[in-house]
Amino acid sequence: MLISYFPNMRSINCIILDSLNIRLVDGNSSCKGRLEVNHNGTWGTVCNDQWDKKDAKVVCKQLQCGPPKFSYECQPFGEGSGPIWLDEVHCTGKEYSLSECRFSAPGVHDCEHREDVSVMCREPFKIQLVNGSNRCAGRLEVFYDGEWGSVCDDDWDTLDSQVVCNQLRCGDPQLNRERGPRFGQASGRIWLDDVQCNGYESSLEECKHRTWSYHDCTHKEDVSVYCTGTAAQNLMNLQYAALSSSFRGLTPFHSSGTRKIKKRSTSGNENRRV
Repeated sequence: MLISYFPNMRSINCIILDSLNIRLVDGNSSCKGRLEVNHNGTWGTVCNDQWDKKDAKVVCKQLQCGPPKFSYECQPFGEGSGPIWLDEVHCTGKEYSLSECRFSAPGVHDCEHREDVSVMCREPFKIQLVNGSNRCAGRLEVFYDGEWGSVCDDDWDTLDSQVVCNQLRCGDPQLNRERGPRFGQASGRIWLDDVQCNGYESSLEECKHRTWSYHDCTHKEDVSVYCTGTAAQNLMNLQYAALSSSFRGLTPFHSSGTRKIKKRSTSGNENRRV
């Protein structure tokens, strides 16, 4: 059970919550809209007093959406009409559920519905392999900000392919077949460059990479991935991936004994890894 404290109240209060169901309504997807929470079987809104991006981050995380794109203090999705359940919400951004954050006692507030919180999260991170004979082989594409785009092969290696194959539940990568547009060149955006995975991440989104859409590539460098297509993972391969991750940066892919990294300009934020 979760215990949330409310230090802003006139007296010390606490409430025990098993969970706090939330939803975003009146948007065109489940990842954007006016924020509502369910308390005692009734849906109600959240007041925007003290609301910030850290609070929105927890909402997006709980709904299994992407990170917050916008958090509004106005009402682009309209005003609610039921109870206002929460006020003075304070999250650190590390919580997995809004119920783990601090807030005033449910129903205690000094707000009107014109202060209802609205949140817009990015759509869930998705990847696909296209133009292959099956879904486990093809040109790698990622879905970001409502649009599919390709990935540049700078610094791409088998550990990165391992994460792609794992995320798609397609077994293990076939070695030495990752580089170049073997399944044709894309024509849209190049979303990612300089991807660096350890091999054990559950999603490509968890790997280090340059800022979204920053790259020095052409579509001639689009990543292609071949997976074995098997449902089961080989324990030895998993152990190898975990061991290799411990020596990332020292893996002898090149004769120098170090991982080759392209030299890049250090000006601006285009080289910042996220």
